[in-house]
Amino acid sequence: PGGSSGGTGASIACNMGIIGLGTDTINSVRSPSSANSLVGIRPTIGLVSRSGIVPYSLTQDTAGPICRTVEDAVRCLDVIAGYDPDDAETAWSVGQQPASYLDSLNVDGMKGKRIGVLESLFGKEEINASTNAVMKEAMKVFTENGAELIPVTDQIDQPWLTSETSVHLDDFKDHLNLYLKDLPPEWPVHSMADILEKGLFH
Repeated sequence: PGGSSGGTGASIACNMGIIGLGTDTINSVRSPSSANSLVGIRPTIGLVSRSGIVPYSLTQDTAGPICRTVEDAVRCLDVIAGYDPDDAETAWSVGQQPASYLDSLNVDGMKGKRIGVLESLFGKEEINASTNAVMKEAMKVFTENGAELIPVTDQIDQPWLTSETSVHLDDFKDHLNLYLKDLPPEWPVHSMADILEKGLFH
């Protein structure tokens, strides 16, 4: 089902609800959305409050809707976006939002658009063939609706980028500690050191 919000994606796909929320540090709104034929929106950091979300990397963490249609996802974004005094980053969104993101929906919105296709991210092994075939069919929707697909042939080593350059690798300990230290006094842990010392990991 994809990503760490895969349960949300699977639940929306099998009609257990109409709106889901995912948290996305690297790909956890977009991955389950794509894997379950859904719509996911990863908001710009500061648009949606992260208050109450256990942080992985405050540099990258955000939350967004996972829904069956673009309209449902946009309606959800209208509700969850905005200033929250419990997340100072949301101050950046004040005065920057439209009255409604629904006003940006346009049935002819693909006409004249140029969309880059990162060809190096398509798997080259036999196991990737069925997914690639589905993607090629899906991309026809763009051209059939007036967009131009631009092949991007740069060789992007995505696994290396994820493992070596993602800032979450440097953020995690400090940002999780900030969250844990503010938990109620009766909670058993208030730092990553507590978790390690008590063996509360696997």
